Amino acid sequence: MATTTKTRRGFQVHCPYCGEEGSLRMQVDDLHELTCGNCDTEFNATMVRGIIAGWQALLAWIETAPTRD
Repeated sequence: MATTTKTRRGFQVHCPYCGEEGSLRMQVDDLHELTCGNCDTEFNATMVRGIIAGWQALLAWIETAPTRD
């Protein structure tokens, strides 16, 4: 029997608010607004960039933070 492999299409991203993967929707006439199909939160790329910037700052600090050794 042949084995088939399921290929995932699209982007593997999570909702930045509820964490659900693969539930984001976009209106075809406005590609800037996103809506989570799980929690119905609406957000845009600017909001996601802000979330990412916050994480980047924390991760940079972690890299330089003193350890308790």
